[in-house]
Amino acid sequence: MVVAAYHQLTAEGYLTSRQGWGTVVNAISTPEGPKLRHPPPVVRYDFRPGAPDVGLFPHAAWARATRTTGQRSAVSRAKPCRRPRLASCALTLLA
Repeated sequence: MVVAAYHQLTAEGYLTSRQGWGTVVNAISTPEGPKLRHPPPVVRYDFRPGAPDVGLFPHAAWARATRTTGQRSAVSRAKPCRRPRLASCALTLLA
């Protein structure tokens, strides 16, 4: 089944295959899509997949919550440590 797919893609010009050289994807220029008669509507929220708007993320609140939660969980679930200096450094990094 996979071999048939490779043969089909080679026949359609998407792949080039040579013995001892391997199979590579050909550079394919894509034709321009159809021209839109009307421009796309302006939307308030863009829900298309892709890169999120990191400017809208509440960085300060997230950092505050992470520090608070990290300190509480490290203290509340702390087990006796045989290396107090290591524990101190780890808590400093988590704070």
